Amino acid sequence: MLSYFNDLLPKIVEKLTEVAKNPTKPHFNHYIFEVVGLSIKIACTNNPSAVSSFEPLFFPIFTNILVQEVVEFMPYVFQILSLFLEQYQPVQGGSSMTVPEPYMELFSFLLMPPLWEKPPCIAPLVRLLQAYVRNCCPKIISMGKLEPMLGVFQKLIASRMNDHQGFNLLNYLVLFADQSAMSPLLKQIFFLLFQRLTASRTIKYTRSLLIFFSIFTYKYGAQTFYDMIESIQTNMFVMVVEKLFIVDAQKVLGSTDRKTLAIGITKLLTELDVFFTNANLNALWAPLLQALVAVFELPEDESTEGAEHFVEIEEAAGYQASYSQLAHAGRKQLDPMEDIADARIFLATGLGKLSTKYPLKTIVLSMQADAVAFLQKYLLAANVSLMWFV
Repeated sequence: MLSYFNDLLPKIVEKLTEVAKNPTKPHFNHYIFEVVGLSIKIACTNNPSAVSSFEPLFFPIFTNILVQEVVEFMPYVFQILSLFLEQYQPVQGGSSMTVPEPYMELFSFLLMPPLWEKPPCIAPLVRLLQAYVRNCCPKIISMGKLEPMLGVFQKLIASRMNDHQGFNLLNYLVLFADQSAMSPLLKQIFFLLFQRLTASRTIKYTRSLLIFFSIFTYKYGAQTFYDMIESIQTNMFVMVVEKLFIVDAQKVLGSTDRKTLAIGITKLLTELDVFFTNANLNALWAPLLQALVAVFELPEDESTEGAEHFVEIEEAAGYQASYSQLAHAGRKQLDPMEDIADARIFLATGLGKLSTKYPLKTIVLSMQADAVAFLQKYLLAANVSLMWFV
């Protein structure tokens, strides 16, 4: 197909220009964007820089669609722009392509509040902002756009329908934004998260919150996470461990998210001395470890509160054009902790180091026998001494 692209792509742009004036055939429109997505993937699979041959062709028509507010096409445009921008990720060896200036000229437009009032645009817009954060964060910060992005996060987090999208954006900011730029904003972020938790707690929200806590702990460290929670309210960390991590860990779904949660909990268990100096927390160490073993060994808890089935009906008043995800503009889910291959081995190694500082035998053996047996397997697999079990 590559040899035909010089003839094919201008014809697609021509057809897109025509149908954008009167988008009356939704199936035709969907598949023309599928062709664009597939063409990008074909061209860029082995050569990400090939994206530069698509951008001059499609940017003008995409800009026109956004300026004219062709609502039926806007979610598709955001998906294709994401696919473009994702080609600029650092490649093996650490080198990366420079993101062209037109992307940054578009960025401020993407933060305009009216865009975020269009439900079909929210998911593809969040994905596009994630691509910006991953590839252009220093520029975003230098443009003074970090706080407006957090304004988008605040709007999304307030919605029971879109709160998970707010977390999707926040997680990327924690992973890829400079910590010195984020640090002054973190307390307000945590305050907003706990405010929403208190006002309107749902299982979906709790799952997302636990993943965020785990990513934050991985990136900023267990002690920073503890200090941040305690800065909101003294002794609040006990509540977070007891009422969130221990109670709801099993409700986190999907292998990547469960791995993320497991590594976050492991860092809390093995890097926080306060667990061994605070009596209230010390009593929670073994239950938290047992909850982690359950994440590894027990099936996911997919239960959902009955009311959550009606969230979209409650919040989406009136008719709304739907968001249609492009099959050929998809992406692989990010593993935020890809440097850690096996969460069980990571736990065993961490416990091995911790056992040189604190006597763990009595605490560990207070757990259920099957949990202790699984733990012994992890230690054996990691070649960590079992002396403190004897």
